[in-house]
Amino acid sequence: GGPGGGPGAGGFRQRQRQFAQARSSRTDADGKFTVDEVNASSALRVSIEHADFKRFRSDPFSVTPGANLEDLRFELLAGGKLSITVSDVVGAPVEGARVRISLEREGESPAGGQPQDGAEAQGDPRARRGEMMRQFRDRGRGITRQSGADGHAMFAGLEGGNYAVTAGRNGFQPFSSRVHVVEDQSVSFCTSCATRSRTAGIPSGRVWPG
Repeated sequence: GGPGGGPGAGGFRQRQRQFAQARSSRTDADGKFTVDEVNASSALRVSIEHADFKRFRSDPFSVTPGANLEDLRFELLAGGKLSITVSDVVGAPVEGARVRISLEREGESPAGGQPQDGAEAQGDPRARRGEMMRQFRDRGRGITRQSGADGHAMFAGLEGGNYAVTAGRNGFQPFSSRVHVVEDQSVSFCTSCATRSRTAGIPSGRVWPG
């Protein structure tokens, strides 16, 4: 980085410039889109996101000043689908539950972290920074849905692999498990959340004169 900017300042400024140059649009009923005022670039990429498909990112291509690129075609992949139904212990659907799935990378623990070594256990600053980066990364690839009146939550466009699944709602004990998703296939998964225990009573006692 430059003077007074810290070691990561240069990369941060570069990311700021990239965000400033980004343009977005939405497809119409025919799947077509138009993006105006695109800056000339030798390494432009197109990223496409849709709830029912895997996230797409094109290979880099060149755009010269004043160019008008037409008939670009991009093919989206369906990915896997995961259908989760949240119910209570008697089988009644639980509406409004927060259902979250997170892809587990190879070598990670089910919680999304990695096994800690001795340095990490002793609070090595580098380990703490690494843990912060892992948490940031996990937030980026986690997906959250809310169950409907039928207790159902649907996730689509997923990469194949193992997913950590959590579900919870006020008044119910949190649920966590794992499920394997295969691309281009649908997987159904049911969770059962038990209600939290509740204790009620009326305190009583004797007041002794002072």
